[in-house]
Amino acid sequence: MEHSQHWADAANAVDRADRLARTVAERSAWYPRFLLVFGVAVLIVTPLWGLLTSGTRSVVLNLAWVAFIVGITWYVRRQGVAARGTTRRYLWVIAAWAVIYAVVLTVGLALFAHNPAWWIPSGLAAAAPFFVGAYREQRR
Repeated sequence: MEHSQHWADAANAVDRADRLARTVAERSAWYPRFLLVFGVAVLIVTPLWGLLTSGTRSVVLNLAWVAFIVGITWYVRRQGVAARGTTRRYLWVIAAWAVIYAVVLTVGLALFAHNPAWWIPSGLAAAAPFFVGAYREQRR
């Protein structure tokens, strides 16, 4: 094999790698939208959980949340491609959310049940990791 053929093979390999990277990036565009939708859901449901702590509305809220989780999980499972590192970055988002959410629920239910002054800002705090994650992913 001559020297120019090696260069052509290398150039073809680089071109193919570039095309694959573009395809992965295009097909991974779902992930920031997923984080944004999840964040909006958390923003809405967190205050409602603190304000509707019992009764039929609380049961309906819990059923709606379960339906949302099932639906969004189904959506994620249908996505065939995720960029490298997506799982690791998602775990950081979920870990941050879990810590904030645990504080919001523990303190809120113990001291501020039915108090919108606690639950509305808490909804934003609980949703923040998803919004930050969506913003950072969109900039990638």
